[in-house]
Amino acid sequence: MAPLKSVKRDTIDRRLQQVLDFANQTCTLLNDRAPLPKTLDGELDAIIKRSFPFSASLPLTGKASTLDVLGSHLWNAATNLLRDEENGGDDVRDHKARMRLLVLLRVFGFHLIDAAHHTSSRRSKDQDQRIRIFKIALKACRFSLDHGEVELAMKVLERCSEYASAAEEDFPIVRIADATDGDETDHHTTLKHLVAEYYLLRLTYAWKTDRYDLADHFFSKLNLDEMASSPALAEKAADVFHEAARILAGKQSWEAANRWCERAVSALDSCELEDLSHDAPELRLAITATVVQGCLANSNAGSRQRAINLIEHLESAYSMSNRMAVTLMRFQILMAVPPLQLADVDAVMAKMIRQGVLTDKSFKT
Repeated sequence: MAPLKSVKRDTIDRRLQQVLDFANQTCTLLNDRAPLPKTLDGELDAIIKRSFPFSASLPLTGKASTLDVLGSHLWNAATNLLRDEENGGDDVRDHKARMRLLVLLRVFGFHLIDAAHHTSSRRSKDQDQRIRIFKIALKACRFSLDHGEVELAMKVLERCSEYASAAEEDFPIVRIADATDGDETDHHTTLKHLVAEYYLLRLTYAWKTDRYDLADHFFSKLNLDEMASSPALAEKAADVFHEAARILAGKQSWEAANRWCERAVSALDSCELEDLSHDAPELRLAITATVVQGCLANSNAGSRQRAINLIEHLESAYSMSNRMAVTLMRFQILMAVPPLQLADVDAVMAKMIRQGVLTDKSFKT
């Protein structure tokens, strides 16, 4: 009779080999552009939930290259399939089912790459590799959240937390001028931005699962002053905050919605206007529209003035005075909040008439 330890080791070895065999088979299918089995998404889901993260008892020594190559291949194949989907590929799969398959492939690929990173202490301490895998983890999580796969997103977030904790331990408590070279400074800056993205994803997961108490907690973890050094990150934060506000507004939780709108405005205001992307004006418009929606639901002088201030900012800073949507918001506020200023109403209506383009749709409206 075989010793118990030997039997257990054989079982562990078989489980690892099953994962590697499945990854190899999936890579071959994707390489050959063969029709994908209808059971593939279920098999991917099962193996991700059953196998990852790998147990510390798994014999991964010598498997780093294999794991990294397989994971990278699956990740790249999923990216190519996503491009095909965006370009209107001829696959007959339902779009939602197809996107779920891409999420599963990316998450599976990430877990294999993550496992490769932990095969030895030398690999796990490699700073460039840590940054690379942290970025992949954040992309996998964001892709999962964007397509409603919150359970898979949480599984990736659990791994992200390790990279975020390790990164925060690397941050110097006191920055001494000229004490570090440029490469190390860039390294710390990159890690700080990645950690901020991690907290934004934790925040997103929280509001997607109706845990706004946790969303507030993770908001408190963000360093908004440091985020201002990266306009792209600040804009991303504003978008996340506004999405939370929009969901709360849909539930008529106006006070909380307004709080998240103000956080979104602050994130955008922390950057110079010219440093923001071309999408920033539309994001600012959407945030203002949510604030106006709350103003209309809870009419009072304070909320009215705040809404008007935001509208005036759109008109002056973003040159949106000729946008019908902006003029309509001003009209809605004038009509909803007493006392009614007839002269102002007349002026806004005259402006709307000048801006209006008569079409079949607008005429019927």
